[in-house]
Amino acid sequence: MSSPFITSRQIERWVPQNLGQVVGCDDLKEILYSHLRQKGYGANTLITGKTGTGKTSSVKAYVRTLKCFNRSGDPPVPCERCESCKDFDVRYAECGFHARGHDGYPEDTINFVPLNCGDDIRARVRQLTMDIRDCPGLFLVYLDEVHKVEKKDVEDLLLKPLEELEAVFIASSAKLEGLDPMFLRRFSLKAETSPPSEEQLAFFIKARCQDWSISIDRPESISALAERSDGNPNRSIRVLAHVAMTIDRQLTEGIVKGFTF
Repeated sequence: MSSPFITSRQIERWVPQNLGQVVGCDDLKEILYSHLRQKGYGANTLITGKTGTGKTSSVKAYVRTLKCFNRSGDPPVPCERCESCKDFDVRYAECGFHARGHDGYPEDTINFVPLNCGDDIRARVRQLTMDIRDCPGLFLVYLDEVHKVEKKDVEDLLLKPLEELEAVFIASSAKLEGLDPMFLRRFSLKAETSPPSEEQLAFFIKARCQDWSISIDRPESISALAERSDGNPNRSIRVLAHVAMTIDRQLTEGIVKGFTF
């Protein structure tokens, strides 16, 4: 919903709230939409791609939609009104076991467990194993930056849980090279992200301007910003945050060309 009161700071901190707001990542979004149609019980999925191409943003937007039992549309979007939508903050990775959605029955509980593999995950994986065996509902485990897990820890910690635990695993990695072949075989689905095209970025910029009550002096300003963003949506957001501080909140080609990244 558009609002004339959204501030520059709010724009700077914005992250996609649903998959439709993720720019690019078409192959990955198709997989995650398929997971949604299966109520989260999709195949283990490995996501690869450079930093900043939307791996984690897509997963969080997917989980927020999955946890909303009032989601609607095709492709589905969260309702934005229920307790789950309000509680699940996609800005933070460590949502943990309190990030649950349910429809009144324990077996409908959705347990989202994000694990940052750049940290020491040994204790958390052991705890996860016990919780999955003791708690009802779907466990969706997100292994972020899995390429940072040492080879011995992959063998000792992850291979057996991936094979035996009743959970759906989604892993993301900045690179495919160097990942354990046995680990890779645990993932039936794979998707690679890449920077969005200028056309996709232009569509994204226009949609955000509408959401944030930012006017556009002429269509060329959107094209100029899409070009200067160089495939990085965060650059576009920085410029729009700057525009939100101006008196008339209008995106102009002069602002785009004069902005220093």
